[in-house]
Amino acid sequence: MGNLIEDINDETKARTQVIFVKNFGEKIEELRSLSLVDNDLDDLIEGFTFLKDSDYYAALLKAYDLKEGIYESGVTRNKFFNSPLINLAGNYLYKPSFTINLHPLKDGNLPKFWSMHQFFEYLYHINTNNPLNMEDMENIYYSDLVSRVISLLDDFNNDKVKIGPLDEFFKNLKEVKWKKESKAIYKKMRGILWITHELNNYPWTMLVGDESDFIRFLCFCSAAVDGRVFVSVEDVVRAYRTYFKLIKFDITVFKADSEIVESLKVNNRDMLAERFPKLREYLDDPVKMVSYWLKGLGIIFIVFGVLLMAFFKYPFFLIGLLIVFTGALSFLFVNRWLCVLYGFFMAGASVFALMNGLNIQSLLSILVSLMLFNKAWKFPKNE
Repeated sequence: MGNLIEDINDETKARTQVIFVKNFGEKIEELRSLSLVDNDLDDLIEGFTFLKDSDYYAALLKAYDLKEGIYESGVTRNKFFNSPLINLAGNYLYKPSFTINLHPLKDGNLPKFWSMHQFFEYLYHINTNNPLNMEDMENIYYSDLVSRVISLLDDFNNDKVKIGPLDEFFKNLKEVKWKKESKAIYKKMRGILWITHELNNYPWTMLVGDESDFIRFLCFCSAAVDGRVFVSVEDVVRAYRTYFKLIKFDITVFKADSEIVESLKVNNRDMLAERFPKLREYLDDPVKMVSYWLKGLGIIFIVFGVLLMAFFKYPFFLIGLLIVFTGALSFLFVNRWLCVLYGFFMAGASVFALMNGLNIQSLLSILVSLMLFNKAWKFPKNE
């Protein structure tokens, strides 16, 4: 019976693949019908075909889909958000409330710029086939990789071209908007991208969000470089051409600017950490941070449990004893399973509070529970 089901699944997958191969061919033919320059059309068709057949692109889809940490222990992204380029962009780019873009025609905003960096992190990870260490992150954030891509686009690897200050570029970028025609063509090409996901067996890949944000941002960059307010069809073509080139390119050749690295070594957080050495450990090591967090929660459990034991009789006395024991566990060992245990404990407390009409306490308990489940994955797999 099991073999029969497997055969049916394999046959279904094969038929689905045939359908998507056909869809891919039809979409490419639609692309040919657009009034594009021949060279542009050839570049696009070659790029989409490469993604369809590329093991490297499949590896990128897989990296996003597995949701496994791509960073070495102790490496966190927010440490690098102090890069001069991100600070410069923050001075000019539109910042949507709650990271929701309230101007759907404006994709040249700060969240899109942050998203671009995350895409580079995954791309760098695929290039090295290793977890990202501090040096890798410095190479991404403190080199001229991002500044060259946003200002030179598909010419980013041309060493003969030097880039100057980007203040005017970001001023222009903030004002750029979509044109109806260019956005329609962008969506047609995005549809082809989604078919390549299907053909690589990752139809619901987590890459979709970052990939779309990345390409839309490049469309706006292309217009801003030329000082235009509206995204043209040529900008869309150039953005996709840049994307295809980056997928094929080894971005590890970009190295951090040593002057930037040195100048950022002493910042406000480091100065504070020098006065409080324990704070440095807390901020730099996510596992240590969670362990301190669990110990604090453990103390709360112990105090609450002792109060139950002191003022209530059976069965609340036993419940109090269990809570004290659970709190004491945080001082005996700390790992992801303790996080999960505490998470279930708080979920139970949420249900209990809800049954007794304590809606606010129930909501707070379930939020703490969800936070604990999230914290559990800060730990390496072997812990």
